[in-house]
Amino acid sequence: MENITKMPVFKGFASFLLFTFFITSCLTEAGSCWAQEQSNFDTAFNYIKNEVFYGGEIPKTITMLNQMLKTMELTSEQKIEVYKLLGEAHVAQHFETEAVEAINKILELVPNYQPGADA
Repeated sequence: MENITKMPVFKGFASFLLFTFFITSCLTEAGSCWAQEQSNFDTAFNYIKNEVFYGGEIPKTITMLNQMLKTMELTSEQKIEVYKLLGEAHVAQHFETEAVEAINKILELVPNYQPGADA
């Protein structure tokens, strides 16, 4: 019998659980909670971008970023980062309409947004 940890379904589920843990864990003290949420965002976003997106798992990237937008309380700057990567993921999948929607979300947050201006 194949080792369960080597099965693709298990790896995907384990990644989802890890992602969910980072999103949902938060300390109860107000100051610590903000720092923890920032850390959770950074950890989760970097994992999605560097491991999932750059790993070529584009549909999974889209799912995880949408989940992040639904479940995390994000700052405007964090939302912009998420929508930029979401737009790239949609372009990679040839989902032009969804890519435009992601860019429009950025423009709702920053009406005079210029790509590359934050680089």
